[in-house]
Amino acid sequence: SETHLLCEQQIMLLKAECSLGMGKALDRRSPEAEGLGEKMAIHAHLHRREMERKNSELDRVRDELRQLTWRYAAQSEEVERLRGLNGQLTQRNENFQSIKAKLKEQFELHTQEHKSITEQLERTLQKNKRLKREVQELRGALAEAQATSG
Repeated sequence: SETHLLCEQQIMLLKAECSLGMGKALDRRSPEAEGLGEKMAIHAHLHRREMERKNSELDRVRDELRQLTWRYAAQSEEVERLRGLNGQLTQRNENFQSIKAKLKEQFELHTQEHKSITEQLERTLQKNKRLKREVQELRGALAEAQATSG
């Protein structure tokens, strides 16, 4: 950032001035010392501002992270709830399929029984018709025999 660039420039200037002043001790009241003190104060102020900005940015990122964590937790709870429902529905579906298979099997057995009974009734009906004809023939023969003998 621009502030950071200014800080870097100030640090380089301070280093250069310090290295120049290493050969002689600076008197605190000297103009060089006062200028250096001012520059260090400015640098410290700029550095504090940069740190405040970074801290503010970190706080914003932490807030976003907290919000995302909360949303993720809420979504995770919802996913677990839906998984539970899915498990229940799966179990119900399996039960339904089992009942359906049993009912189909029973239906097929009843259909076979119905077919067998229907065939048996058909044979019995045919036999009854045949017996009825025989009875009619015998009655006719009996009536004829009685008419001729009587």
